Amino acid sequence: MGYMEDVEQPIILIVEDSKTILHEVTRQLTAKDEFQVATATNFAEARIYMDAHAGDVFVAILDITLPDAADGEVVDYARELGIPSIVFTSNLDEDVRKKILSRNIIDYVVKDNYAVPALVARVRRLRRNRDIRVLVADDSTSFRGFIRKQLQLQMFQVLEAQNGRQALKLYEKNPDIALAIVDYEMPEMDGLELTRSLRRMSSQVELVIIGVSARVSTPLSALFLKSGANDFLHKPFMEEEFNCRVLQNVETMEMVKALRRHDKERTKFLGIVAHDLRTPINGINGFVQLLLSEGAGGLSDDQRELLDIIQTATGNMLGMVNDLLDISVIHSGRLDLRISRFDLGALIRERVRIQNIAAAAKEIVISVDLQEAPPVKGDAERVAQMVDNLLSNAIKYSPLGADVLVTLSRDKHSAHVVVRDKGPGISQENQKRLFRSFVRTGAIPTGDESSVGLGLMIVRNIVEAHKGRVWVESELGHGAEFHFTLPVSEKS
Repeated sequence: MGYMEDVEQPIILIVEDSKTILHEVTRQLTAKDEFQVATATNFAEARIYMDAHAGDVFVAILDITLPDAADGEVVDYARELGIPSIVFTSNLDEDVRKKILSRNIIDYVVKDNYAVPALVARVRRLRRNRDIRVLVADDSTSFRGFIRKQLQLQMFQVLEAQNGRQALKLYEKNPDIALAIVDYEMPEMDGLELTRSLRRMSSQVELVIIGVSARVSTPLSALFLKSGANDFLHKPFMEEEFNCRVLQNVETMEMVKALRRHDKERTKFLGIVAHDLRTPINGINGFVQLLLSEGAGGLSDDQRELLDIIQTATGNMLGMVNDLLDISVIHSGRLDLRISRFDLGALIRERVRIQNIAAAAKEIVISVDLQEAPPVKGDAERVAQMVDNLLSNAIKYSPLGADVLVTLSRDKHSAHVVVRDKGPGISQENQKRLFRSFVRTGAIPTGDESSVGLGLMIVRNIVEAHKGRVWVESELGHGAEFHFTLPVSEKS
């Protein structure tokens, strides 16, 4: 019998007569220093260890066919001592399955090509379950007892409620509850009403709700799901089905939370990097401007050309850094708008005048056709940023000597702006994903301009923050029209 001791880690007892399997399970369980492992290769060794350490074992992994105990005696012995157990077996006909489940085990794992990773994942799942609270709402004492037993075998913390109102009070007192098992037929408040009430208090990522019912005469599965439940089970159900549904829903919830957490961390990282890059880029740009100023003098034409190239490159870098900062603000939910009433037509004329300076380098002329419109209520600085992004894109992808047209029209409730270019156009497939982060269409800027694929995503978020709409109309080879609308203010 072997034993690897570390008081910081839960003890896993593995009883297995195959040394190859024993070695591999031990290796995977200890690979990340999560667990300490005790091992036995027969029933006699296992009994010696259990008698001495029963209260210390987190989970026992038990082969039911051992050289000195071929009928699962090791499982019975472990359960008598109160050791939580997972059966690891190569034989699982129906008789064996029923016998195993009758012994109040956590689960069974069949020995196949994926058995060891599945077994290790199951043990890790149990460790995480210890920190998860589950609410069981059912007026049947016997059913609550059955569900409580199943959940406690999976090492969840269990709270019980006899009716819907009691369940709501428990959730209000324990907002860290992550899973609710909700029966349909309960006094005072039925399961559908309880589900709707719980869902108003928490999202499907914060709280998993599984509806249950013995009633078959109504489409309760659909009603529960439409009320906000994540899943539904018809009574009676097999223990394995219940456990699988519970664990799969909890796993999904955790994965979504992890993705959101990683996305938040990525956004924060982008913001920090962009912020730290902006200072040195501004410094480089300032020094270049100083060298190019008339007062510096003494520069040859070649030197001035090189400095012009540096200035253009730093300008492009600064634009990308600013886009990254904007995206970090948008993703963090901190896109605050400074609302005022302003003349959208005047704003467009001013942005066109500024962008025509950049357009002139490609012999592009931006023209306007603007109708009179009431003032727009919004953040003028953010709207200007949005117009600049659309004009910059039009310049970037339009060929030498092309025209770009900006129009402004209005209807009863909104102002409608269109930026038309004569670029390569955008396929229908690319149009579907155009306003997402870091998306590029495959079109090549005609002047080798740089881009990180964030401008249109920023446009979308600014428009939506103003309760407007943005979309594109385009065909390959026929340019593109970028549309956006903003609500108008009729008050003078």
